[in-house]
Amino acid sequence: MVRVVDGRRVPWWFRGMSLLVAIVTLAAACRRGAPTVSTPAAGTLAHTAFTERIGNFFEYTPPAGGKPSRFTIHLTDLADGSPVHGAEVTLTASAAPGGSPTETRARAGRLAGIYLADVSVPAGRLSDIEFRVRSARLDERMTVSGLVTAPPASAVTTVPFTTEQQWAIRMKLAKVEPAVVARQIVVPGRIVPAAGRRAVVAPPVAGLITSGALPRVGQPVGRGETLATLQHIPTAAEAAQVEMSRIDDLRLAAERRRATEVIPETEIRIAHARRELERARQLYEVKAIAQKQLEAAETEVKAAEAAHATAVAQRDALQGSGSRRSDAAAQTTYSVTAPIAGTVTRVDKSPGEQVAAGEAILEIVSLETLWVEVPVFERDLPRLAASQRAAFTTVSLPGVDLSGRLVNRGAVIDPRTRTATLLFEIANPERRLPLGLTLDARLDVGERAQALLVPRQAVLEVEGKRLVYVLRSGEDFERREVVVGDEHGAKVAVVRGLTPGERVVTQGAWQLRQHELKPGGAGAHTHE
Repeated sequence: MVRVVDGRRVPWWFRGMSLLVAIVTLAAACRRGAPTVSTPAAGTLAHTAFTERIGNFFEYTPPAGGKPSRFTIHLTDLADGSPVHGAEVTLTASAAPGGSPTETRARAGRLAGIYLADVSVPAGRLSDIEFRVRSARLDERMTVSGLVTAPPASAVTTVPFTTEQQWAIRMKLAKVEPAVVARQIVVPGRIVPAAGRRAVVAPPVAGLITSGALPRVGQPVGRGETLATLQHIPTAAEAAQVEMSRIDDLRLAAERRRATEVIPETEIRIAHARRELERARQLYEVKAIAQKQLEAAETEVKAAEAAHATAVAQRDALQGSGSRRSDAAAQTTYSVTAPIAGTVTRVDKSPGEQVAAGEAILEIVSLETLWVEVPVFERDLPRLAASQRAAFTTVSLPGVDLSGRLVNRGAVIDPRTRTATLLFEIANPERRLPLGLTLDARLDVGERAQALLVPRQAVLEVEGKRLVYVLRSGEDFERREVVVGDEHGAKVAVVRGLTPGERVVTQGAWQLRQHELKPGGAGAHTHE
């Protein structure tokens, strides 16, 4: 088919190609995602209100010509970002102060969380309207005053994101709150073993590791648990000592035999001396011998008893003397046990290797309690005089705040870095923190200042900038660059870019960012 245009014949394929180019150009323009200025549908106005538990974004048409005002209400549970469904919603409207109010009960829309109401106002203009939302979980009231009859002029560039899209990602908002906070110093820290909770395992003797396998790094071990078995290999000095001990044993055995053989002789001597003493006493009684001879017999008995006691004592002493070789030199195997309970953090040897006396085989650290080394510049030390605790965060545990107690304030200044190392004790019962982990330490300096706080989740870091999304109306958000300050637990201070009372997106901020970069149409939808 050929069509005549301005007197020229245009082939059908040329017209089709032109249409395709136009479609591709339009799609590319849409994909560029340039933000748009939020403009409600013709004749429709919008407003957003909050209580502590729900958010209410409603669209309405101003009453005109005696016709009722149509309200389309979107209710969101602020606790989890879900739509409020199954609720009884009542609207009480007044035309002017002192005017007669009208009460209207809303009906449920097609989607959960949406309610529709046609409100008639006798005077034909709205002044105040009260919403009451009742369900099994909620009983909320909110009053909105000064409803406008024309959309306010605004040149703020916003990102449109419908309430239905917000419900789909369970978007949450947080209110920008002023607070008095402590100024902080933020410095890096490093986890090290706590004093008395680290042990280097080394055998007191040299030998060959004969156990099948050593504990691996990260394996927990108990106190007294056997870690390795050594086959003892004596050194030349130990072998000489063993030989000297063997000779000493032979000498002691000979002396022990001689001492044992002397005892019967001393017993015989005692018996003979006692018989002679008895005979001397009898002769002395009949005046057959002199007293001097009787005293000599008594002295002989005492001498024999003393000689016997000496022989017995010598025998007993020699019997208590065994081999003088050390147990380490005498035994052929040696078991290496864990001196403390903890986790193996380093293994220096393998099965089959030779290990010298005192040489490290492995290292054990008790990880339930750790220390954090925090270097602080000397100029900042006076500001930390009253600081006894610190807060820690790490990229390996996002969203987790750790607390540490000051153990040592640091008494030495490093001459190269001009810093003193502060030590903080930190609990690690779940053993989530490994040794050597780097943390960010936040130290309060005692000074107080006014600040605006928002959840850390609300702040996005994009190309070196910090961005938040601020709610402008129920379905329009403004991307805003902010300057952040110190972190305080789960919140961060905003130095510039926000105003108290504004609401920022927390859960769902990243999805909103992706939507801004590559918007997808929400599609036509109806609330009926």
